[in-house]
Amino acid sequence: MNVRSASWTCKLPGGRAALRIEYGVADKDEISPPKIEVYVDGNPVASQVGKTGRINTMLVDVSNGKSLSLEISCSTAQNCNSRPYHFFKFNFEPGASSPGRR
Repeated sequence: MNVRSASWTCKLPGGRAALRIEYGVADKDEISPPKIEVYVDGNPVASQVGKTGRINTMLVDVSNGKSLSLEISCSTAQNCNSRPYHFFKFNFEPGASSPGRR
């Protein structure tokens, strides 16, 4: 999937779960790295600015939430939207929670 700037909202099934996002920006690309913000039930729970030249991973605990919102945008104004971001994995992991949480 190629994304330049987008936002999504969806319902969550409830219970323990984690959201896993894997994405990349090639190191030769002169673009603004993506900024990904995650909200559960309207509350910010995670934010990350991707790094160029590697596959970035976000694992976010979305346990017991009723709704999930994602905002993906450029992290800087320079070279914003000059090329798309590349998402390799975008899925829910039921019964999982973020590392360090019990």
